[in-house]
Amino acid sequence: MADGNDRAAYQLLREMKDAGIEANRITYHSSLGVMAQRGNYKAVWQLVDEMQTNGIHSSVALAILLRSISCRSQAAELNRIVQLLDASSKAETEEKPVMDEALFASLAEACLRCGSLDLLWERTRLYSNQNVLPKLSAPICGSMIELFGQTRKMERIMLLWDMIAAQEVMPTSMTLGCMVEALVSNRRVEEAWQLVNKTWQDPVQRSLVNTVTYLLRS
Repeated sequence: MADGNDRAAYQLLREMKDAGIEANRITYHSSLGVMAQRGNYKAVWQLVDEMQTNGIHSSVALAILLRSISCRSQAAELNRIVQLLDASSKAETEEKPVMDEALFASLAEACLRCGSLDLLWERTRLYSNQNVLPKLSAPICGSMIELFGQTRKMERIMLLWDMIAAQEVMPTSMTLGCMVEALVSNRRVEEAWQLVNKTWQDPVQRSLVNTVTYLLRS
């Protein structure tokens, strides 16, 4: 694929199959990564169909596709990848994808890059309700809180903060700062002060407070 001829590469895979030579996962993943990074989604979905026909459903392939999402114009592709994730997770195979921390992080980051906040929240709630939500990442939560705050989605923010607490995720200074800023910017200054005071009372988290108090002074 070095010369950018994805069609020829796909044809080579088909010829290998016709000759009785089955491509392995490494071959499929490498081909998929190159095609996805070039934005050749027609070739990507042809290759995905080929993989499914051969019974290959992997978290690696899904992560490769999610990492290729980089802008809002790819929202349709992101939705299709999520549909593939759902279908793959129901496949009758021992190697079907599992929603672990790495895969959820790839999904969350793709949604954030694509501006698909509603999709990200819908997935977060779905996996939480199904008791399969992996442990959340503090940086990703901070980004979610920041963007939800800008769109005044305070109900989502409070539910997300409860999830963070339930999973005993250690906030970073950025996560706490995003939470305080979201509260302040949405006219919930008293709650912001309460959060800062609560954090200050926790010896483990006390060091986070100095980095966010300037938000309250404003």
